[in-house]
Amino acid sequence: MLAHPGAASRGWKLPDETIARLADHGLAGLEVGHPGHDDDERSRLGALAADLDLVSTGGSDDHGSLTGYRIGQETCAPDAFERLMSRRGSGPGHA
Repeated sequence: MLAHPGAASRGWKLPDETIARLADHGLAGLEVGHPGHDDDERSRLGALAADLDLVSTGGSDDHGSLTGYRIGQETCAPDAFERLMSRRGSGPGHA
């Protein structure tokens, strides 16, 4: 699971090519729903996740008062956890 790859407020965005390489090496999920992702970024990351057959997830990335106590603010599809767990250990290098 790759967290907040498009949160430009952190000063960088992970390139799609890097995410694709990670997917080739067993990455199972991509955090699409994150407070640092605007609507355009969520759409772009959602499409990328679908193209790469990654599970789209959400997360608050809460760090208490540093980020505004936003735990539980972002959610994902109910089956996302099960989909991630079904892929556990199924990437390259796993038996």
